This record gives sequence, structure tokens and C-alpha cells, in this order.
Amino acid sequence: MVDGRPLLDRGDFVWTHFPSSEHPTEPSGQRHVALCLRSASHANGSHVLLAVYTTTKKPADRPKAHGEIDISEERAHEHGQTSGFRIDVKRIAALPLTVDYFPDLEKPDHGKRGSSEHLANACEKLLFAIIKETPELVDFVGPEDSKTTIAKSF
Repeated sequence: MVDGRPLLDRGDFVWTHFPSSEHPTEPSGQRHVALCLRSASHANGSHVLLAVYTTTKKPADRPKAHGEIDISEERAHEHGQTSGFRIDVKRIAALPLTVDYFPDLEKPDHGKRGSSEHLANACEKLLFAIIKETPELVDFVGPEDSKTTIAKSF
């Protein structure tokens, strides 16, 4: 922590072990870049991050679905990424700020791969619209106590 704030926060692109739908409360075995939307303090003093899923699938691989945001290669470089990607705001996770979920947390850069407050704002706005209109489309994963902690931050 830095001045009481978590090492990672809103707008950070970061390496995660983003849980799968098949095992929604457990860290996956695969490294995956996610975009952090917000953080919250847990009752025990630890931090929880709300993050959305990203994929490097090329836009031509399949049509963009509702709740996805395409980021061109040019814009991706502006945000510290190496190639174009898609953000799927319907795949969201509440993750405790631990090395189990953030494998590079103890490295000097903490696994950060860039940052964009603007994209975090856009994703959160789109997520809230989807939750209001069609909440059944949202795949919300992560440990139950982390989900509860994030829910209290809204």
C-alpha cells in the first residue's frame, strides 16, 4: 500500500489469474490482463479490486457483442498494451489484492501493464447500463467475501 491506497487501482491494466466461469471463486491457472475499475477496503484492512476481462482476440475473429469495447492497436499502445484488444464488461471479477489473483503483485511494477482512467470510466458506465437492462448477461466471479466488499462500495 502507498498512503493507505492499494498498489493497484482504478484504470490500471494488470496481470491477473482471472477466475473462470467454471471455477468462479478460484484464481485461474492462466495469466490474463484485466482492467481495474475500482477498489474497496475489506473489513480486515485488505483491499479488493473490481476488474473487467480483456482479450486480444482480433475484432475480425467474431462480431463485437453487446458489452464489449474494441481497442485498436494504435489506442492500445497509448494505454501501455502491445496489441489491439477487446474489453468485455460483462465478465467482471471482485478479487482480493493477493498474489493468488495478482501473480506479479510483489514485483516492482506490481504487474501493471498500462493505465486508462478514461477506459475505466467508460467500462463502468457500460456495466451499470447492462446491469440495469439485462443483469442476467453479467458473469460476476470472485470469492464471495470480495464480491460483498465491492458491492458495499457502490
